[in-house]
Amino acid sequence: MINIKKARAGFTLIELVIVIIITGIIIVIASRFLAVGLTSYRNASNLNGSYRNVQLAMERMSRDFRSVPAVSNISTATASTFTFTNSGGTSISYSLSGSNLMRNSQALASHVSALTFTYYTSAGSTTSTISAIRYIGVSVTFSGGGIQSMTVTTTVFPEAFST
Repeated sequence: MINIKKARAGFTLIELVIVIIITGIIIVIASRFLAVGLTSYRNASNLNGSYRNVQLAMERMSRDFRSVPAVSNISTATASTFTFTNSGGTSISYSLSGSNLMRNSQALASHVSALTFTYYTSAGSTTSTISAIRYIGVSVTFSGGGIQSMTVTTTVFPEAFST
């Protein structure tokens, strides 16, 4: 008798099913790592964009405040609003409207939760008297895209407010 061995020419159905299941498990695990990475990237991008908007708004406010021609050009100086007339005769007002930092009717930054102005005399004490203002403190708190809030502060010394 001749002994003929059967040649094995492929995989069994069970082997293919096991490979498919293992590949699926690996894909699910890998996709979860990718999702965490993408979420972190998106949160960092939101924070960076929000911070950049507030930074630009602070720079704009500082530039405007430094160019106030005289203390007498200030019409409103409260903790939440600062209004003055620039050298061109244009009234400029900074305030918070909802979650937008506003310059007149233009939103400079969004996701702003607090805006505070503090006014100082030449001796460094706080004042609410417009004629006594020599420099201005600005504090902006923002929180964007569900990210922890951040406060940015600056102090502006208007060039025309000499002692």
